[in-house]
Amino acid sequence: ARRAPHLPSRRARLHDLPHDRFTAAVARMGGTPPEVLSHPELLNAFTPCLRADFEVNETYTPLPGGLLGCDVSAVVGRIDPEVEADEMAAWRDTTRGAFGLRVVDGDHFYLKETPGDLFALFRDRLDLPDRTPAPVPPTPAPAPTP
Repeated sequence: ARRAPHLPSRRARLHDLPHDRFTAAVARMGGTPPEVLSHPELLNAFTPCLRADFEVNETYTPLPGGLLGCDVSAVVGRIDPEVEADEMAAWRDTTRGAFGLRVVDGDHFYLKETPGDLFALFRDRLDLPDRTPAPVPPTPAPAPTP
């Protein structure tokens, strides 16, 4: 979840911290697997992407006046320490289309714990049936040639 783009951040900037402080802050957030954090080569490979993600979120300023012409669905974890439901509800101010807010169980990384909640939202918003696809039958082996 990310607060609506026109709202100020409640958190100090992280993207431009020195490497050790940046990785410690990322570790405290809890979303990065310990296998990544405990292997310097792997962590160094992911750090540029993580920094870029934080930089976009920390420095983005929306252009004035323009509203989206599409529907917007916002999803937030009930106990997300990074963003509150009212900050997510402010996404309604970014569109001329329909807006929906769903609060799901979990924290900032609710998707790891309850991916079904997000998939249910997709089904609802896309008006898809709630069903499991039929299994694909195996392809028969070609008949042996005499």
